[in-house]
Amino acid sequence: MNMLHNLTVRGKLAVAFACVLVLMTLLGALAWRQMASLAGQSEQIITYRVSGVRDSGRMLQTATRLRTREYRLAVTTGDDVPKAVKRYNDGVEDFENARKAYADFLFDDAEKALYREAMTAWTAYMAHSAKIVEAAQAGRQAQALELTLGGVKLFDAASDALGELSKYNDDGSKKDAAAAE
Repeated sequence: MNMLHNLTVRGKLAVAFACVLVLMTLLGALAWRQMASLAGQSEQIITYRVSGVRDSGRMLQTATRLRTREYRLAVTTGDDVPKAVKRYNDGVEDFENARKAYADFLFDDAEKALYREAMTAWTAYMAHSAKIVEAAQAGRQAQALELTLGGVKLFDAASDALGELSKYNDDGSKKDAAAAE
């Protein structure tokens, strides 16, 4: 304390200025560290969560549309069957596009496990769905309708698994957004 009394005004100003510089440097370093952390969180949210939410939602939506097209195919007769098959195949292609886009950005082991479960259920459903298309193309509409009605449990299992995947991404995006604040 006595040392400060011995300093001249010039010395006291120099000490005060040095303290301000040290504090500004510390605050700048802290701000830089926080910005780097925020940038990392933002990149993670943009790269994984936004695409995950978007593409898992697309898979769920196109799966539902595909099921509707399957019903239409089962009740379609005559010359309209090839058109219904084309719409059905377009739906399969839409789902595959969403699935491929989603698969490129799997985030962690939990998401990978949910994705595997969803794709296992989806594969079982699509094997059943192929029988519906085959029956409809062969003109066996009664069998196609029976198969369509019998595929409810398979579709529900696939839809539920896709829904879990979508929920995982929604929950993860909320968690990441909270962590970034």
